Parts: sequence; structure tokens; C-alpha cells
Amino acid sequence: MNIKNMYITKNRPYTKRTKTTKIAVHYIGNPNTSAEANRNYFNSNNNDVSSNYIIGLNGEIICCIPDEEVAWCTCQANSYSVSIENCHPDSTGKLNSKTYNSLVELCVYLCKKYKLNENDLIRHYDVTGKVCPKGFVPKSKGGSDDNSNTAWKKFKTDVKAKLNSTAASSSNTQKLYRIRKSWSDVKSQIGAYSSLENAKKACKSGYTVYDWNGKPVYSKSAATFKRGDKVKVKSEAKDYIGSSLASFVYKNTYTILEISGDRVVIGVNGAVTAAVHKNNLTKA
Repeated sequence: MNIKNMYITKNRPYTKRTKTTKIAVHYIGNPNTSAEANRNYFNSNNNDVSSNYIIGLNGEIICCIPDEEVAWCTCQANSYSVSIENCHPDSTGKLNSKTYNSLVELCVYLCKKYKLNENDLIRHYDVTGKVCPKGFVPKSKGGSDDNSNTAWKKFKTDVKAKLNSTAASSSNTQKLYRIRKSWSDVKSQIGAYSSLENAKKACKSGYTVYDWNGKPVYSKSAATFKRGDKVKVKSEAKDYIGSSLASFVYKNTYTILEISGDRVVIGVNGAVTAAVHKNNLTKA
């Protein structure tokens, strides 16, 4: 799964959720339009409409607002749910296979992140009665699903199956802390340890300790940063939650806008570009 961060600056309250207990599924309602076009619409005017994620017709996933922040998408559920808008090829609102598969993967990722399960997936319809997402609302209520909610039930079953599969897989995978110059530079690895303390002791200057998911957890020569510093992002680094960054991010110089522990928010001219781990930054 590849998530492209294209954060919007309009229709974004910049408010962190105090709790996340649901994942809300939507449909765009504008057939055969792209994820990027709809993202740009959210960012074009101040109409109090936005979403955390949009999934496109080719399965591409765009993050418009970090999922720990409130988006204006699901009415009274905005304060406790992550929102996902889905593109669709026609007026039935039914998703094609690429969009559907990405939706399942994204929901699995979010369920794991927030310790939720398939029963925590909701439709906009469940909150307000709006026919959204149309492909998962029964025909008797104006949707395209049958009156037994077969498509919606299958979606939740697919998410559950994938959650169970990844849980079994992770339990069978040895969790090791690896010491490398960067996560992608496998050849630079100088050790792998089940104990984080032992990995820290073995870590040399210029190297970083990564957990089994590739997240940096310790650096021998971690730089000290402060708000306003000019920085660059290390090649192949991911954002703070482990999602891929756009290629241009590695080429530019950014200003530190916010620091909270090891989480650093960077941007240009006050506009947020991404949140990254401090170990993935170098001073410009």
C-alpha cells in the first residue's frame, strides 16, 4: 500500500482528535473523477468539506489531512472517526476492484494503528442516514446494495480476514531491531538484535536503529533540532507513520514548524508538507 501525502490547507481545522474509535467510509458522488481532482476541490474554497483520505480509480491513496486530525466529512462523527472518500466509475457508486482493494488495505492499516476491528467500520449512512457510500447502502434506502447489505457485509468480512491474516503473519515473524545507515540500505546493516538496548549499544555514529517495521527508534548522532531550523529529509525516509513520501520531498529544503518529542512537522512558508521522525532529518 502506497499513501501519497498531499495535505490541504483549506477546509482543514488543524485539530487533533482526542480519540479515534471509528473509520467512516464515503463515496465522492461525482462519477469518474480522480482522487487528485477531488483533493484539489477540497483545497479550492472554504466550504467546510474535506476528508482524511481519498482513494482513486486506480487504487491510489491520497492523504489530504493526517488521520490523527479532524476532517469535515462525517458530521457529528468527525470528532471520533477517520474519513475515507472513494472514487467510483459511475452513478451506482459501486467501487471498481482497484479502489475496493485499496480501501480494504487502508482500513486494515487504520484498524491496526488505532486498535480497532471490522465492527468499528461505519458508513456515512450510519451516522446521518445520508445515502453514502451509495454502493454500500441498501436499495430500499436509495443505495445500490441489496436489502440484505450483502456488499457492506462482504467488505467488513474482507477487512476482518486481512486483519486476522496479518496478525498471524506478524506473530510468526521475529521482531528484530536492525542497525543500518538507512532502512532501504540493506547492505549497510551491521547487526540485528531482539533487545533494543543491545541494538543501541552496538549502534555506531552515522547509523540508526530501526524496528521490524522500518521505523527509526534510535540514532547515534541524532541532531538537535528547534523550531525554525532549515532541514532536508533523508533519502528513502518515510513519514512519521511509515507512509511513503513524494519524490520531490527529498530534493527540497524545509522549515521546522512544530516539534513534539521525536515527531517533527516540516513545511514551506508556513504550509505543512509532512510530519517525520527527527532521525530522518538533516540540517540544511
